[in-house]
Amino acid sequence: MEVSLSLIIPVYNRIDLTKACLASLEATLGDRTDVEVLIADDGSKDGTREWLETLPAPRYRALTGATNRGFSANNNAAVGEARGQRLLLLNNDTILTPGWLEAMEAVFRVAPNVGIVGNVQRCASGDSLDHIGVCFNRDFMPMHMGRGTTKLPREEYTRWPAVTGACWLLDRSLYERLGGLDEGFRCGFEDVDFCLRAGDLGFRHYTANRSVIFHWVSSSPGRHAHEDANTARFKELWRERLASWAGPRYAVRASYAQQRRDAWRYLRKHLWQPWRYNGTRLVAAMRGLARPAPGFPAVDEERFFV
Repeated sequence: MEVSLSLIIPVYNRIDLTKACLASLEATLGDRTDVEVLIADDGSKDGTREWLETLPAPRYRALTGATNRGFSANNNAAVGEARGQRLLLLNNDTILTPGWLEAMEAVFRVAPNVGIVGNVQRCASGDSLDHIGVCFNRDFMPMHMGRGTTKLPREEYTRWPAVTGACWLLDRSLYERLGGLDEGFRCGFEDVDFCLRAGDLGFRHYTANRSVIFHWVSSSPGRHAHEDANTARFKELWRERLASWAGPRYAVRASYAQQRRDAWRYLRKHLWQPWRYNGTRLVAAMRGLARPAPGFPAVDEERFFV
């Protein structure tokens, strides 16, 4: 069959989650014949490898590794076997809902300079959201926006500095141009690092807000075993750059906050003796409180920091 999209699912044990993921995939792909599904097993020991051999060709192809190489290396190897010019990287601990893929593909047709398209992800263990995009906190560490809330964004799509690698849609040419995921990261931060590297080339990343899936979140065995090393590597590579971008924004926000504190302090000072207010200072304080919050001056007006 002629393949336009290669859907890559890396797996490591948890055959139960893989079966549920593929069931939802079959229910939502419909009769599309241009999609191949590559399931890249990373040394599973729970019967996953044997079960993968029973999946029907040509839609499914099983790629098995002798050892556990990690998320980055597993995906990179699978991309090398893919035939499609567009890639969909998907975690096996996800449950897909109708329209999820079509909404992601639609963003490529309407958004400018598309790098990676992600989607809205709800916690499979409840109804709250886990992800609508990725920003950075004051320590310049990535954090999922929308986590713990329930309301979906109103826009069809939203631009973010990064989107979680649990569900990515991107062109194969970009993946290859960047040399794939950085294998120096092991099961953590490789997705954010990739997004930032693509951003350096002028690509923009979006969440397709009408594509909603469920995610069990960090369910693979050993998911956080390398957290400290991954964090140290990410800070080494990106902290200085992120700090240089965030500096102007934080400075503007701090100045705005200080002016509001000064205005409130002055108004409270003479609250019970209003005749003691100075007219000029009173007007300045009221104007300060009425002034809207500053925008986001960092990096081409992108919402990088919270």
